[in-house]
Amino acid sequence: MADIAKRKEEAATTCICTGSTWANSCYPEEFEAEMNRVCPVHEFRALGRIFVARFSMSFNGWFDETARQAERDPKELERLLEIYRARHRSWLSARSAHLNQVGLEIQNDPKER
Repeated sequence: MADIAKRKEEAATTCICTGSTWANSCYPEEFEAEMNRVCPVHEFRALGRIFVARFSMSFNGWFDETARQAERDPKELERLLEIYRARHRSWLSARSAHLNQVGLEIQNDPKER
């Protein structure tokens, strides 16, 4: 039992999964960097609830010199969100299958929503 408690404590200190994440349509590369980080505990980094801020190119270009200079694909963030969601579903499915093999069932974890 002490070994299980120790592993839980270690996992809590090294897990980089989050309960929520912001994704800005003006900076899809920032979301891409976050979604590609690997959690040392779970292998897949859960981003929790994803809040998306969408701005039009003209609005973004008004206050951001970088956005005016760089052509940004307005659908890039949507593409990245779909990739993340597919990875998340795959991870949940694999995790569920593994736990079913050992006779366990996944309980609802608020971090995985």
